[in-house]
Amino acid sequence: MTTQALKVENTAFLIEKLASECEPLQYVRELTVNSIEAISARREKGWTGEGEVCWDVDWTLVNDQGIFKLQISDNGTGMTGEEIERYINSLSSSSREQGFTANYGLGAKITAGVLNPSGLIYRSWKDGAGVMAVLHKDVDANVYGLQQLALPNGQYGHYAPLNDAAKASPIDESGTAVVLMGKSLEDNSFRPTNMPSKWLIKYLNSRFFEFPEGVKINVREFHRSDPNDWPTSPNISTGDAATGGSQNRRIKGMKRHLEEHAGVVLGKAELSNATIRWYLLPEEKIQQSDIWDTSAHVAALYQSELYETKSGRNAYGRLRDFGVIFGYDRVVLYVEPKRNMINVMSNTARSMLVVDGKPLPWDTWASEFRNNLPAEIKAMMDGIIDSSSGRDHRDSIRRRLRDMKALFSVTRYRRSASGNLNSVGSLPGGIERELGGTKSKESSRSNGGAGGGAGALYGAYLDAGGDQASAIATHTNFPEVRWVSVTDRTRVNDDELEDRAALYEANSNTISVNRDFRVFDDMVEEVGSRYAGAPASEVIDVVQEWFSQQLVEAVIGIQSLKGSPAWATDTIGSALSPEALTTAVMPRYNTMRQITRALGARLGANAATLE
Repeated sequence: MTTQALKVENTAFLIEKLASECEPLQYVRELTVNSIEAISARREKGWTGEGEVCWDVDWTLVNDQGIFKLQISDNGTGMTGEEIERYINSLSSSSREQGFTANYGLGAKITAGVLNPSGLIYRSWKDGAGVMAVLHKDVDANVYGLQQLALPNGQYGHYAPLNDAAKASPIDESGTAVVLMGKSLEDNSFRPTNMPSKWLIKYLNSRFFEFPEGVKINVREFHRSDPNDWPTSPNISTGDAATGGSQNRRIKGMKRHLEEHAGVVLGKAELSNATIRWYLLPEEKIQQSDIWDTSAHVAALYQSELYETKSGRNAYGRLRDFGVIFGYDRVVLYVEPKRNMINVMSNTARSMLVVDGKPLPWDTWASEFRNNLPAEIKAMMDGIIDSSSGRDHRDSIRRRLRDMKALFSVTRYRRSASGNLNSVGSLPGGIERELGGTKSKESSRSNGGAGGGAGALYGAYLDAGGDQASAIATHTNFPEVRWVSVTDRTRVNDDELEDRAALYEANSNTISVNRDFRVFDDMVEEVGSRYAGAPASEVIDVVQEWFSQQLVEAVIGIQSLKGSPAWATDTIGSALSPEALTTAVMPRYNTMRQITRALGARLGANAATLE
């Protein structure tokens, strides 16, 4: 018996669908890795030369057509014409080791091919013989494939011979160059629209943690940002006022940039199934942000590449999850899964890593790191806290709220055969148990899912037709309050607190209140005008105390709703978001009354009133 092999129709749709799931610059990664692997394959055959990958322009097209096209070239194994037909013109086909943790045989053809429908021009030499082929999109037929070329003998084929005059550096006896033609002949694919002049340098430095020993990665850098001022020859290194110049810049990867920069403190933290490489950046801002990621960021490290990178403001929340509450603008974390302990691989688009098909366990890693913070990071945060100002209002807030404690605990109900109430609805957990027995049953009255185990023993609502139950009270967990400000470095500009009142951290049960928020400034100014003789520090302290209480009440009130079928985890998160906490402090009539009364009691003056 034989099996008819599965075929793919409308490959253009499949190719473009796969490409749509990739990051915009993924093609740079794919072509770079292909070149590195080609160099490694040549070494395996006994070659001992220095490997080189060069991102440049195709200078032949510059001279002949006056157009700048991006080109990558290497001195790897190269390909014959037959190999180009086999590997370039077939999906999921590769001359390298293919596997779930190795080469997929998809990347460059998918990502670069779709972005360059005018063509990817391959020029390749193997053992001294050169060939050319063009992978493009035939718009009329709506297919991607190798373009038919006219041969010297008058016939046609999908690859044509080349002489050595067409070689690009660093190709010698072997190597490959790929020219990206863009969407049309006029496209400047070296400088895509709306991209900064050093986009390629920064992407490569920030995507790769490090490169293999014995492989150089170079990128052409033009001294002038306007392509009209670019030179027409690679030999112009300085140029005159009219043409400018260019140079090759060596790409290091993030490891060397971070470890070679003065003032960076670094170390490793071992977790149960991962290693965290951490870096503490110097207080003074690092320059050269246009060529590498000089800001705080968090990423997963896998096979010398960085995945799922969150940088700058996008990284601050994750860094706080990892326990970096202060000075989060100075910390870089790379989490490297231990592959002998965790089944990790990249998704098809290489945009993220998965473990058995699921997202990376960021929450677990954050908890382990948070519970054993490196001493250097703790010392940095302690220094910031010591230099900040402000009094601790916890005791006074707790004392005032003690008599109202019952109001901050939303009543729940324990199912009990001797109870005098009737309740329905289950807290999250699974399948309910029968009261007085061990057999499980589906609940017909659960709202939002039945509770299993202990969860099934609790009801959320009173209902005349419900189970017998007794009322219970929930525990109130008072959060800690910290007032933070850009001025004392307890927060940074343009973080999640920018023009927001406060941020709640569930992991540490902490409210960070933004001292720079204009509503607080307005209140201090207004109260100060009513008590012109009061010390400014007293006014600020009282204002902060009462706004702290307002936020504490909001947080513990929302916390008491946890476990209700109507309040899922993400809903609780929304109710405790910076925007929601900002809403909580906006009513100011009663807050003003409390502040003025407190100041009056301190200063012996009559409290101000609002008419």
